[in-house]
Formats: sequence, structure tokens, C-alpha cells
Amino acid sequence: MGASRLIKKFAVYALVSAIITFTITYTIFDLYYISKLEDELSDVQSQVKAFENETKAIKKDMEPEIERCLSNSELKLDELIWPINDPKKNYVFKSKTKQLEISVPPKSKIFAAADGTVLTVTPSDTNITLDDQIVLIRHSKNLLSVYAGSNKIIVNDGQNINKGELIGSNNSNTSNILYFELRHCYRKINPLNFFKEL
Repeated sequence: MGASRLIKKFAVYALVSAIITFTITYTIFDLYYISKLEDELSDVQSQVKAFENETKAIKKDMEPEIERCLSNSELKLDELIWPINDPKKNYVFKSKTKQLEISVPPKSKIFAAADGTVLTVTPSDTNITLDDQIVLIRHSKNLLSVYAGSNKIIVNDGQNINKGELIGSNNSNTSNILYFELRHCYRKINPLNFFKEL
């Protein structure tokens, strides 16, 4: 009988010790890891909120300039050519962002949709993938086309470009996406209105 009680006491003691050890371990983990992660998450959320507020402020500041541009700048653009040498013309149009997502098959070439000057070639800060690039081509004072994606770009800043001229390619063995936009007076416009071949 005495041995049985001793075993029960030992079992209770072991259980209490395990609970205390777990509580202490969790408390330490919470203090050093979870709290730190919560602080970092809070910092990121604050930065996102600050960025959203800054973006809204910039848009508000730009409204008078956009209105001036629209009142003094008629939209003149010849018919665009499809920027990919793919007869299937696989694409998705995002109406909310007025952006074309065009499938770029392996080894396909990318062309300028219209005459213009390469305004800039830059790594993408949207980071769809780490090697994304953005190409801006100015077609007139207030009209730009935008090409973005993880494709090889061969043009340079300031280069004059003709409609249909090669600006890049997909050298990989898998399909890529080309994100294509038109911007007039700082605003995105629907590019499908200018591709008569679709």
C-alpha cells in the first residue's frame, strides 16, 4: 500500500513539474519570440498604413495637374501592335487596374507596341519575382506604355524605338507574364481600345 501511494505522489509530482516547466518555457518563448514577432508585425502594419496615406496624399496633390493635363492634352495614338509574337494572343484583362497580363511563351520576343522613346528601364519594386524589370516608353508628352515582368530586356534609357522593334524576350523554357499598361496624363487607360486586331 505504501509503495502504491509513493508511486501516485511521484506521478503527481512529475505532472506538476511538467506543467511548471511548460509554463516557464512558453513564457520565455512568448517574451523572446512571439512578442518580438508581434512588434515586427505592428511595425509593418504601421509602415503599410503610412504608405497608403502617403499615396492618397500624392494622388490628391496630383488631381489639379491631371485635370490640367486632360484639358490640354488630346489623346492621340495610332493602332497598337500586339507586343508578343504569339498568334494565340493569350491574355487576361484586369479591369480594376486596367492592366493586361499577357502570356509570353518560351523563347518569344517582346516588341514595342508603338513608336516612342525609352524613358526608363528599371528593376520592379513590386517584386513579382526578384528579377522583374519595368520598361517605360514615352509615345507623346503625356502618353506612356508600361511593360513589366521577368523577361530579358535589351533596350536602354533614352533609346528611340519604332513600333514593332524588339525590346526584350523570354529566354526561359517556361512561359512568363508580361504586364502591359497605357497611361495618359498619369492615369491608366484601357489598352484594349487600341488593339484593333483583338
